Amino acid sequence: QDFYHIYFYLPVKDQKLFQLITRRFEVENIKFVLRSLHTEHPEYLQKVKLFPVTHRTIDENKLISVKTFDDLINVLRNSPYKKVIDSAYTNYQNAKRIQYLLNAFDFWYFSLLKSSFEKSKEFKNNLSILFFEQMDLINVQWIYRARVLFRLSREEVLNLLIPFSFKLSRKDIENLVNADSVENFINIISATFYGNYFKNTDKSIFSYIIERICDKILLEASKKFMMNMLNGISVMSGYLYLREYEYKDLVTLIEGKRYKIPNERIKNFLLLAGE
Repeated sequence: QDFYHIYFYLPVKDQKLFQLITRRFEVENIKFVLRSLHTEHPEYLQKVKLFPVTHRTIDENKLISVKTFDDLINVLRNSPYKKVIDSAYTNYQNAKRIQYLLNAFDFWYFSLLKSSFEKSKEFKNNLSILFFEQMDLINVQWIYRARVLFRLSREEVLNLLIPFSFKLSRKDIENLVNADSVENFINIISATFYGNYFKNTDKSIFSYIIERICDKILLEASKKFMMNMLNGISVMSGYLYLREYEYKDLVTLIEGKRYKIPNERIKNFLLLAGE
């Protein structure tokens, strides 16, 4: 809703890009359905749990009515997502790994953004930084979970990565994929462009805070964009990222209180603590 409130203040050319950016929420709705079907809990599908998408390309009522993957494929048949699920569903059926489907939708989304940013010098030089850094950090989190936690093979991990990189070299990615322990992974990521954020991290809680570390990297980048008063869409983008991180902290606080976690420990999982 925050996104759409700002949308109407943008110039027409920026609104077109903005519609593409907000496609992310429709993609997240589809991924929510995919997870529910994978875990065999279609009863979780309720409209109230979906992001409120204004520029939608699929019928939300049909989306939450699905009971099987075949139902979902039929719903997506006449949408831009047909090719996405068609290309990944066979791999999912063979491996029974939901990540084949989730990554396929992420890849599609970031590919669209990459193409749009490259057509515009203005966006390529500023706003795209946030999205391409986010792309790097999604891969970092997936490599860690897939390789260190789930012990997938090196080939499986590489096949499931978003095949673009921004500040991570091919060598960086190969080194991360070869990591065989939490300590090893932290040492390798600490030597990359994003290294300062990961150095001296407590390995005993790394699995719980890796997402927060990645979010803090994007938070700092978004704050810089908010200071660029000569570019309205940069200020808007930085502001919306900041709002999203505030909401994440609210969820963390609610969960921390629910499970009676000590306040000092909760701070380890907050993005805006001390600000």
